[in-house]
Parts: sequence; structure tokens; C-alpha cells
Amino acid sequence: MGNTQNNYNNNSNDGNNHMKQCPDYLLAHTSNEYKRVVMKLTKKNKKSNNNDDNNNNDDNTINSNNSDTSMINGLNLEQVLLLKPPHGVSLSFDHLGMLFNMDEEKNGYFSENNLITFTKNYYKTYCNIVKNDSITTDDALVEMDGHFTLGLWKYVANNDKQNHDENKSITSNDQHVISSSDVNEDSDTTTTTTTTTTKTKNISLLVNWLLSVIKNLGPLQTFKSQPEIEFIHSDCLHSLYKLIDIRSSYNIDFQAFLDVVQRAGEDQGLMHLDETDFDDYCPVIVVENFLTEYFKSIINMMNELDFVG
Repeated sequence: MGNTQNNYNNNSNDGNNHMKQCPDYLLAHTSNEYKRVVMKLTKKNKKSNNNDDNNNNDDNTINSNNSDTSMINGLNLEQVLLLKPPHGVSLSFDHLGMLFNMDEEKNGYFSENNLITFTKNYYKTYCNIVKNDSITTDDALVEMDGHFTLGLWKYVANNDKQNHDENKSITSNDQHVISSSDVNEDSDTTTTTTTTTTKTKNISLLVNWLLSVIKNLGPLQTFKSQPEIEFIHSDCLHSLYKLIDIRSSYNIDFQAFLDVVQRAGEDQGLMHLDETDFDDYCPVIVVENFLTEYFKSIINMMNELDFVG
């Protein structure tokens, strides 16, 4: 897992049996960590509910009513980041490829079974890399990150090929799509309709999954002035900003990114920035359009470099 040392490295060089079976102590740690986080969240939720009862607070806040759902479906993104790896194992779950691989149901939650299966697969892959490629554990960190990143893009690219002949026209309702041209002002956004509709459908699985991950961080919000439009809180958008590393892609800080998203929402008539109710929110459809354009550009680059052939 990530930069794996000591016990993890020793087991990886201990023969073919270890290549096939994840050690029990790693699986036990995974299960115990999941239960620890669930218990912590349960206590926090009970305390929060008691405070809400005392204050009779019906406000639709960003963290309300998502802990109970997590107990049923699994941990959300914010909660899975609370998991601690075993001693001597350096791993962070804030990696898009790892999370996509882990969430077998693609519902935006990460269950105990998901984590156990992921631990087994990660260990087997790590052992193969260290043993077969004869690399150090430090290099294995980069190798494992690359393994899950490439796996994600190959998955999307394979779906891209499978769906190519099935694509139908997808209407855009004349909505403005945020792309690199919004962040970097001088970009040519001209593309053919065929390419756009094809790519939109092919990448929709990844976009819809990532939207589920973000939506699971807190309830959606609607406003009286825009009752049909769903909004997410800026805290959820910030989690997305960090997860897909918008700063590195566009050299833009979060506040500037939020401003771009909200400005696009206003341009589409989805929100009114002069109303204070919208200060900390942005339309889900704008985020969806941005993600579609964002991943299209990555897949195009990967295809040009023949990384996902």
C-alpha cells in the first residue's frame, strides 16, 4: 500500500504463497480500522442528533443526515480518509484510481467488503511489482499509484471502444460547459458534434461515479428561486478540487475555481450571485459538465500518447 516497508516488504519476498494470499494481520487491520471509524462516526452522529433536538434546528447543513446512510452503505470520501494503514505502511486513499477500484458497486461509498477486497488485490499487485520488477519499496509507491491510475483510464477507454457504435445524440440544452478555456482564458473550444456526443457518453460512467462520491459528502440543496436545480455545498466542491488535483491541472486556487463554477452557473441562469443564499453553493449540472470536459481532455491525451491502447 503506497510506500510499503518492513513487514509488508518482507512478506512480498517470502515465496509464491504470499504472492497469492494476503496475510491475515493485514485483513484484520483493515476490518478493525473500518469498525473503528464507524464507531467514531456513530458516537459523533448521536451527539449531533442530541444537539439538534435541543436546538430544534431544521437547517439543511452540509454534514446533516449522511452518517446514518454511511452506516448502511459504507464510508463516504471524507470518512474513508480517516482510515489508518498498518504500521510501516504509508498509504493515502485520496487517489482517484484507488478509490474507483475500491468501490465495486460504483455507488460512491466504500464498504468493509470493498476495503477487504481492495487490501487483497493491493497486496497481490504490490508483491508482483516488487518481486517481478525487482524494484525497491520506495519505487513501489510510484509504481502502485501508476498501476491504479492506468487501470482507471484503461477501464474508461475500454468502455469508450465498446460504446462507440451505440452512441446517440446527447442534447446540451445550450448550457455553457466549464473547460480549460474558462480557467485559462485563451483556448479554442471548437469541437465537432460527433466527437462531443461520443466522448460525453463514454466518460459518463466515471463522471456519474465521481458525482456520487461528492454528493455522498452531504445532502443536496435547492432554493425557492431555483426549485428544480440541485446544488452542492462549496465544501463538497473543495473535496473534488483536492481529489482530482485541480490546482496542478489549471494552476488555480480553490476560491478562483469556485468563482468560475458559480459564474458559469449564473451565465446559464441557474443561480443569482447577488443573492446571499447562493454564496456557498454551486449547481450540480455545472460540476457535471466540467468533469465531462476535464476527463475528455485527459482521455484524449492518453490516447494520443498511446497509454491506453
